Amino acid sequence: MALHRNLQRMREANGLRQHEVSAALGLTRAAYANYETGIRSPKPDTLRQLARIYHVSVDALLGDEGSAGERERLLITQYRRLAPETQTHVLKLVEMEADLEQTRRKETRSDLTSTSLVPSCRSSCTV
Repeated sequence: MALHRNLQRMREANGLRQHEVSAALGLTRAAYANYETGIRSPKPDTLRQLARIYHVSVDALLGDEGSAGERERLLITQYRRLAPETQTHVLKLVEMEADLEQTRRKETRSDLTSTSLVPSCRSSCTV
Protein backbone atom coordinates (compact mmCIF):
# COMPACT_ATOMS: atom_id res chain seq x y z
CA MET A 1 0.00 0.00 0.00
CA ALA A 2 1.28 3.47 -0.85
CA LEU A 3 2.36 5.90 1.84
CA HIS A 4 -0.45 8.36 1.13
CA ARG A 5 -3.10 5.66 1.60
CA ASN A 6 -1.43 4.50 4.82
CA LEU A 7 -1.43 8.04 6.19
CA GLN A 8 -5.13 8.45 5.56
CA ARG A 9 -5.98 4.99 6.90
CA MET A 10 -3.95 5.51 10.09
CA ARG A 11 -5.35 8.99 10.68
CA GLU A 12 -8.89 7.67 10.36
CA ALA A 13 -8.10 4.62 12.52
CA ASN A 14 -6.95 7.02 15.25
CA GLY A 15 -10.11 9.10 14.94
CA LEU A 16 -8.20 12.21 13.91
CA ARG A 17 -8.98 14.93 11.40
CA GLN A 18 -6.50 16.39 8.98
CA HIS A 19 -6.45 19.74 10.76
CA GLU A 20 -5.58 18.04 14.06
CA VAL A 21 -2.64 16.12 12.59
CA SER A 22 -1.42 19.10 10.59
CA ALA A 23 -1.52 21.31 13.70
CA ALA A 24 0.50 18.75 15.66
CA LEU A 25 3.06 18.72 12.85
CA GLY A 26 3.14 22.52 12.56
CA LEU A 27 1.80 22.41 9.01
CA THR A 28 -1.22 23.82 7.27
CA ARG A 29 -4.09 21.43 6.66
CA ALA A 30 -3.51 21.81 2.93
CA ALA A 31 0.16 20.81 3.28
CA TYR A 32 -0.82 17.68 5.20
CA ALA A 33 -3.61 16.92 2.72
CA ASN A 34 -0.95 16.86 -0.01
CA TYR A 35 0.70 13.95 1.84
CA GLU A 36 -2.55 12.01 1.95
CA THR A 37 -3.27 12.59 -1.73
CA GLY A 38 0.26 11.67 -2.78
CA ILE A 39 1.01 15.08 -4.25
CA ARG A 40 3.94 15.51 -1.86
CA SER A 41 5.89 13.18 0.39
CA PRO A 42 6.76 14.02 3.99
CA LYS A 43 10.38 14.62 4.96
CA PRO A 44 12.06 12.00 7.19
CA ASP A 45 11.56 14.10 10.35
CA THR A 46 7.87 14.47 9.55
CA LEU A 47 7.59 10.71 8.99
CA ARG A 48 9.04 10.14 12.45
CA GLN A 49 6.55 12.58 13.97
CA LEU A 50 3.68 10.86 12.16
CA ALA A 51 4.85 7.47 13.39
CA ARG A 52 4.74 8.78 16.97
CA ILE A 53 1.28 10.30 16.49
CA TYR A 54 -0.09 7.03 15.07
CA HIS A 55 1.85 4.73 17.46
CA VAL A 56 3.48 2.82 14.62
CA SER A 57 6.93 2.46 13.11
CA VAL A 58 8.10 4.46 10.12
CA ASP A 59 8.25 1.12 8.31
CA ALA A 60 4.55 0.65 9.00
CA LEU A 61 3.82 4.09 7.51
CA LEU A 62 5.81 3.18 4.44
CA GLY A 63 4.15 -0.23 4.22
CA ASP A 64 7.44 -2.13 4.65
CA GLU A 65 6.44 -4.47 7.49
CA GLY A 66 5.36 -7.39 5.33
CA SER A 67 1.81 -8.12 4.39
CA ALA A 68 -0.75 -8.31 7.14
CA GLY A 69 -2.06 -11.49 5.55
CA GLU A 70 1.24 -13.26 6.13
CA ARG A 71 1.48 -12.10 9.73
CA GLU A 72 -2.13 -13.03 10.43
CA ARG A 73 -1.67 -16.52 8.98
CA LEU A 74 1.43 -17.04 11.10
CA LEU A 75 -0.39 -15.83 14.20
CA ILE A 76 -3.33 -18.16 13.55
CA THR A 77 -1.02 -21.09 12.89
CA GLN A 78 0.86 -20.52 16.14
CA TYR A 79 -2.36 -19.95 18.08
CA ARG A 80 -3.81 -23.26 16.90
CA ARG A 81 -0.74 -25.06 18.22
CA LEU A 82 -1.46 -23.85 21.76
CA ALA A 83 -3.32 -25.80 24.43
CA PRO A 84 -6.92 -24.59 24.98
CA GLU A 85 -6.13 -22.97 28.35
CA THR A 86 -3.19 -21.12 26.79
CA GLN A 87 -5.43 -19.96 23.94
CA THR A 88 -7.73 -18.46 26.58
CA HIS A 89 -4.81 -16.57 28.14
CA VAL A 90 -3.67 -15.33 24.73
CA LEU A 91 -7.15 -14.05 23.91
CA LYS A 92 -7.32 -12.19 27.24
CA LEU A 93 -3.90 -10.66 26.55
CA VAL A 94 -4.95 -9.56 23.06
CA GLU A 95 -8.14 -8.02 24.45
CA MET A 96 -6.16 -6.12 27.10
CA GLU A 97 -3.67 -4.88 24.50
CA ALA A 98 -6.51 -3.78 22.20
CA ASP A 99 -8.11 -1.86 25.08
CA LEU A 100 -4.78 -0.20 25.90
CA GLU A 101 -4.29 0.74 22.26
CA GLN A 102 -7.75 2.26 22.11
CA THR A 103 -6.97 4.29 25.25
CA ARG A 104 -3.65 5.47 23.76
CA ARG A 105 -5.42 6.57 20.59
CA LYS A 106 -8.01 8.50 22.58
CA GLU A 107 -5.23 10.14 24.60
CA THR A 108 -3.40 11.06 21.40
CA ARG A 109 -6.55 12.60 20.01
CA SER A 110 -7.10 14.47 23.27
CA ASP A 111 -3.49 15.67 23.35
CA LEU A 112 -3.68 16.88 19.77
CA THR A 113 -6.97 18.70 20.21
CA SER A 114 -5.94 20.30 23.50
CA THR A 115 -2.76 21.88 22.11
CA SER A 116 -2.65 25.60 21.59
CA LEU A 117 -2.16 24.91 17.89
CA VAL A 118 -5.78 23.89 17.31
CA PRO A 119 -8.15 25.99 19.49
CA SER A 120 -9.68 28.20 16.82
CA CYS A 121 -10.46 25.20 14.64
CA ARG A 122 -12.35 22.98 17.07
CA SER A 123 -15.88 23.77 16.03
CA SER A 124 -15.46 25.41 12.65
CA CYS A 125 -12.90 23.30 10.79
CA THR A 126 -13.92 20.33 8.73
CA VAL A 127 -11.90 17.83 6.80
